Amino acid sequence: MNEDSAILYFYLDMTHNEVLGYYKGHYRSIRTLTVDDVRIEFPVSAIKPFIMENGVHGLFSIEFDCNNKLLAVKKVS
Repeated sequence: MNEDSAILYFYLDMTHNEVLGYYKGHYRSIRTLTVDDVRIEFPVSAIKPFIMENGVHGLFSIEFDCNNKLLAVKKVS
């Protein structure tokens, strides 16, 4: 992280069936709350590397630049 970016943390707990709607293109973005109750929205493509057979589960970090451009999503645990 540099001084012009922000990292937020959020949990996802999505079942396989919930993820299918995103994977099939029915939805373009994910809206969720961070651990600090900040509402965020980002492209579903950002979580595709983390999709498993049972869905997507865990704590993630998301980094935005000062213009709210998505820089990175990482699985923390």
